Amino acid sequence: MDLTTYIADVAVRKRLAAALNSNPHYLYQVATGRRRPSEALSAAIEAATGGAVSCESLRPDLDWERNDQGRVIGYRARVAPVVPDASPLTSEAQ
Repeated sequence: MDLTTYIADVAVRKRLAAALNSNPHYLYQVATGRRRPSEALSAAIEAATGGAVSCESLRPDLDWERNDQGRVIGYRARVAPVVPDASPLTSEAQ
């Protein structure tokens, strides 16, 4: 489930914000893509929602590491593969 769906009800949004020591308006901005949550907030949202909203849905730009119970234990930035330049080498004829 995405965060937008999860916090569609204002009362749920307020409860989640209180549990996260955050602001309901900020959560709405995160849900609608106006703000990007920190790594820590992403993990806290997943924990507070009982996994209904995953870290991967909040921050798909990161690779999330999990333990055997499925809890987040770390993350790392995704690195785009380096593709060598395929253009032929040119040299000026003398």
